[in-house]
Amino acid sequence: MTKDTFYEAYPGFDSNNWKNYVQKNSEDKIEYPRLDTSGLIIQFNKCPACKKVTIDIIGAGSQFPEGFRRRIFPASQAKQYPNYIPSHILKDYTEAYDILELSPKASATLSRRCLQSMIRDRWKVNEKNLYKEIDAISDKVDAKTWDAIDALRKIGNIGAHMQKDTSLIIDIEPREAEKLILLIEVLIKSWYIEMHEREKLFEDIVSIKDSKEKLGFEK
Repeated sequence: MTKDTFYEAYPGFDSNNWKNYVQKNSEDKIEYPRLDTSGLIIQFNKCPACKKVTIDIIGAGSQFPEGFRRRIFPASQAKQYPNYIPSHILKDYTEAYDILELSPKASATLSRRCLQSMIRDRWKVNEKNLYKEIDAISDKVDAKTWDAIDALRKIGNIGAHMQKDTSLIIDIEPREAEKLILLIEVLIKSWYIEMHEREKLFEDIVSIKDSKEKLGFEK
């Protein structure tokens, strides 16, 4: 909360429900008890550091027994990456991230397609399915990266469907879909960003050497 934080409430509940609506648990965290009458909260949060605002919709009451929360602004919480990363890879990653809570199945499908695109783009392999393409890069990536990707093939439906078309919608657990996205983020950093930064550093060092040679310095 900041000194310019604005708060205004228009409760759609009877007064007996509303006065006990917001409470804190034993860990001093705010809870929203289930109400007999259902409604929605629009929650605005302003970061005291960057001053940016986020807007969430929260469901409360008997119609939301498992809870409901959706971020509506900003539209995407996906990480922003440099434009030297292929646009189709970033598009699949962003869509997989944005739809994760709404449909883990669709999110996992996009993540698998994104992973396949990255393998094909970065390592220039093109096999009949993602499973075989992962096999094809076993000697191209570091051991820890390989272990993580290989382990995915042994996790539930992620592994079971890698031998099929990556565009197929598959049954998957929300936690598995989330892990796929996290893997994509790690690989983007490792295969694209770190490599780009390393190549840029090497180019700068060579450029410094060339500049000194032109000025007559000894090699």
